[in-house]
Amino acid sequence: MKIYFCASGRGYDKLGGCYVLISEKLRHLGHILLDNSVGQTKSDIFYSGTEADRLKKYQNALKYIQQADVIILEVSVHSFSMGYILHVALELGKPVIALYRDNNKPLFVNLITNEKLQVIDYTTRNLTDLLEEAISCATEVTGNRFNFYLSPLLSHYLDQIAHLKKIPRAVYLRQLIAADYEAHKDTFRFS
Repeated sequence: MKIYFCASGRGYDKLGGCYVLISEKLRHLGHILLDNSVGQTKSDIFYSGTEADRLKKYQNALKYIQQADVIILEVSVHSFSMGYILHVALELGKPVIALYRDNNKPLFVNLITNEKLQVIDYTTRNLTDLLEEAISCATEVTGNRFNFYLSPLLSHYLDQIAHLKKIPRAVYLRQLIAADYEAHKDTFRFS
């Protein structure tokens, strides 16, 4: 799968090791990274350069978003660039996985309601399993989209169970539906 993984250069000093680890895990899982520069550039170098250099970075980001099957962003550090990339990707209908760590839950990203967006808290220990599950879910959401409203009580329960199981809410709901389907598939005729 072609993946565009991007992270804020501003977070390199604190999270550069995580950026490299995420890139390595994605390659180990057999995915193709469209941009190999994440985790290799310190923030002062990343934000320096001529206007032409910055324009080239911007154009590359847009190209990678269009080419990618899935966009993965590390959003622990507040960044307008990550927000912009996320917005463009969702507007193009691309699945986006927004990773954060150490309870640095991104306020604006977390408030976006979009079936193609997963916002996931990770650690270096659970990263491989989370990436596998999130990428699997991202490929599933290219199917039918289904929206519905929940009461505050059910919404709170869903948040709690997803946190407890360390899976996105959509994954939990899909698991429930899949289990119900397995239990009743002989009752109904599916074509």
